[in-house]
Formats: sequence, C-alpha cells, structure tokens
Amino acid sequence: MIKIKIKIKNKLTLPYTIKPLANASRPAAAEFKGAGNGLLDRELRTINLLQRLYYERKMEELREQIHALNVRLANFRFDDAITKYTENSMKLFKAKLADRYLRHQERQLYTWESLWKDFNTFIKEYPVILSTTHSLRSCAGANYLFDYVIMDEASQVDIVTGALALSCAKNAVIVGDLKQLPNVVPESTAAETNLIFENFSLDPAYRYADNSMLSSITKLYQDIPRTLLKEHYRCHPKIIGFCNQKFYSNELIVLTDEEDREQPLDIIMFTHSYPRVATMNTVYTVYIQYSLYSPICQHQF
Repeated sequence: MIKIKIKIKNKLTLPYTIKPLANASRPAAAEFKGAGNGLLDRELRTINLLQRLYYERKMEELREQIHALNVRLANFRFDDAITKYTENSMKLFKAKLADRYLRHQERQLYTWESLWKDFNTFIKEYPVILSTTHSLRSCAGANYLFDYVIMDEASQVDIVTGALALSCAKNAVIVGDLKQLPNVVPESTAAETNLIFENFSLDPAYRYADNSMLSSITKLYQDIPRTLLKEHYRCHPKIIGFCNQKFYSNELIVLTDEEDREQPLDIIMFTHSYPRVATMNTVYTVYIQYSLYSPICQHQF
C-alpha cells in the first residue's frame, strides 16, 4: 500500500491511497517512477497513473462479469424457462379472473339492448370487446371511448372503416404488415373516391384508393413508435425462409419445425387435361388422388 498526497497550488492537499500499485502494469509503474522534477509535472503524471489504474481495474471487472454471464448463458435452460414463464403467466391470469368473477355468486344477464342502454355496466363485466372495424362504433354506447382499440390486419382495412374504429378510441395499436397484399378497392370505388380527393387539397395519405389504414397511418405519422413482431409460427421454415430473405432482411425468427420433411413443396405433373370450366375443387381432388395413389411425374424442390 502506498499513500501519496497531491498539493495543488500549495494550498490544498489531497490524500490518495493506491492499493493496486504493486500489481500495476509495468508501463504504469515506470511512468510513476519516472515523473519529472517539476511539481505540476509530477501532479499530472500522478493523476494520469490513477486514471490508468482505475480503467485497468474496471476493465478487469467487466471481463469477469462477461465471463460469468457467458457461463450462466451456457448452462441456462431456455425451454424450461419459457415453460415456467408461460405457466406462471397463466396462473396469474386465472387468479385475476377468479378474483374478478368468482366473488359474485350470480352473474348479471344482459340483452342486446344493454349495449346502448346500459353499456357502462356491461363493459365493466365484459371489458374486452371483439368486433369488426365496421361495427365497433355501433357496439358501444353513445360517445363511449375505449381505453385501447387494437386493430389487427390493418393492411387489409380501408381508411374509412378504420377511421370509424379509431373514433371510439383513447389509444390505438395498429397491427399489420406493409409487405403483405393491401385491401382491394374496386375500380368503380377507386374512380369515385379519386374524384372526391382531387376536389380538395389533402395529404396523399388520405387517398382512399391508394392506401390501407396501415399505410395511411405510417405516412401521416412517420415518427410513430414501431415494433417488429419477429417471431414466426406459421409456415414451414423453408417457405418463410424465402420471404425472410426477400422481404424482411432476415429479421424474422422462425420458430416452426420441419417435422422430418425436407421438401415442403411438391410439383406433380398430370398427363390428363381438364376443361376450362373445371372448378378448383375438382383440380384439388385430382391432385389428392394422384399424390396418394398414382403420381405420374413428381419432382421435389
């Protein structure tokens, strides 16, 4: 242990205790011993030494922490943790439901008229409403505002019905995918709405024929908070893998299994021809028959 004192401008003396000096690196120790003769030079060199010793010790602590975390991650059972998390989440959910509803021996019965005559009582008993964007406004009492309106598949919602749903929301969560196919607007409707749009000086985000609810919102509010839902549970890994590379810059986390099938798609070629009036059901039936019994030519990819 070495104790030193730094005197600044011959007025103030600051005591320092350097415990790790004996274990300091050679350059740091040499720098301390080779200090200049001037008082200011010695003070600057001492401060520099203290800084170096501090950062060396700090880096050592961080390396130890990183090593400990790596060991913990290597031994961590993620599947067991997810299972436990899911079970605990469900227990909390069921406990909340029991606390809310089991206290009442008899549940109040509601009629269709309760939606607009006694909606405040109804919404306390049933706080979650499932509805389409077309009818949400009529499912609530007059001038009622939901705490949150969650609009799913917003890339398939037109801006008129989407605006109706948002008219009864204090807060909104818009869920959708701009890389999926948008809502389909008939040509006659597009022509009619374009004439209305061109008669007013409006933001292009309000052009009905060119926008879904999702695209309109993203154009109007470019700085709005966004979250990418990365986990994918639907398609075969090789199918979604193509979409992931082509459209999502490999940001998706594919959680589906291949289920011991290497090739997710089959091409089956038939020698028989079918009339153009054949329905898709007929074609599918023939496909199933041939795929199960007598495929003439099959190629996997």
